[in-house]
Amino acid sequence: MKPFLTRNGTFCSTMIAVGLFHVVSSRQRAQPDIFMNHMHEYLGRYNSSMPYYLGRANMFAGCAGVKKLGEGPEFAHGSAIVLSKEAMKRVQSHIDQCIVDYMDCFAGDLRTGLCMRDAQVAITRTNEHGWYKFAPNHEFPWPTDPCQPPVVLHHLLPIHIQRLYDIEMKSEGGGTIADVFDRFYRAPSARSEDVTRSGKVYATKQVDKEEDCVKECEANAVCLAWSFEGGECLLRRELGAGNKKKGCVSGAIGERYVCSSKQ
Repeated sequence: MKPFLTRNGTFCSTMIAVGLFHVVSSRQRAQPDIFMNHMHEYLGRYNSSMPYYLGRANMFAGCAGVKKLGEGPEFAHGSAIVLSKEAMKRVQSHIDQCIVDYMDCFAGDLRTGLCMRDAQVAITRTNEHGWYKFAPNHEFPWPTDPCQPPVVLHHLLPIHIQRLYDIEMKSEGGGTIADVFDRFYRAPSARSEDVTRSGKVYATKQVDKEEDCVKECEANAVCLAWSFEGGECLLRRELGAGNKKKGCVSGAIGERYVCSSKQ
């Protein structure tokens, strides 16, 4: 690892060379986990001689004169920030002034984004390509395709990183998002209290208790997830993202969320 914009941690603090690209991670208590095999494969579509600034796009307000969301430039959220060789060259001449101009901005990834703007390098969005801003928790937006390769996960605790390391060691090529689900939720269960899911509902049943809702889902081969609240059972073909909802219980039939190409 090498230092990058390192004045007392003012900007992002470390980077890892991946070919002619640089993967930057911010200095935070909960760190990102990068599936390096998948990152190599993902970056293969880009030419490092072009000025690429890749990451999950996010908006901000309350810094650098930006008062409303959408007024300022999009910046790469902290799950991972990747700069091409050309982008690194362009930003170098702006580093000293960036440190002075954006010292009071509240996050290192935001300050990096403002510096990239000053270098006239716009973000290339990676939001739909396995770059996640969450750990695989109850709010995680599980994709429709369980074979999707995860590239980056964010806000991880040490126990999470160990689980993901186990996946990478056991799975040829780095594993799939279904492997992540399996490691985190299939055992002992995928049940979550005070959570509903965003997946599209294909059927609604009136049942007396949670166990009956689970049975309704198990009885239908297309059912992947269920939610139970006040006698109403919602059945879904996809997991979607979890959302907090008091009194709602949700779960999934974990063995159905699998990558068919690995069966």
